[in-house]
Amino acid sequence: MGIFSFLGGGAKVADDMAKTKHRNVEFNEVLVAQGLQRLMSAGLNSADVRHVLDDLVSDHSLRSVDLVAIAHAYIGGGSRPPSKKAAVAAILKRLNERVRAEKKGRLAEKARSW
Repeated sequence: MGIFSFLGGGAKVADDMAKTKHRNVEFNEVLVAQGLQRLMSAGLNSADVRHVLDDLVSDHSLRSVDLVAIAHAYIGGGSRPPSKKAAVAAILKRLNERVRAEKKGRLAEKARSW
């Protein structure tokens, strides 16, 4: 018997937490596929990826859920970024990881004697 047992029998008090309004917001699959294709076609060139990313952020037809879905696909899964700003940061972080891995592979090729 808790403090709030007098409110509605106490059974539903534990479930009276605030819930977000945008829980089931769907993203536009066509726009996400196009945005992801543009990012992937930019390759490992940092300037090209940043230019595409600036275009995606300034595009008014893309909502924040669409950009989050693009980032989630670009980084290869895992947890979804919680916001548009975090999505942009995740894309740039993944780009840096890809560039670093490519440079590391090229240096390893030079060091191999066989």
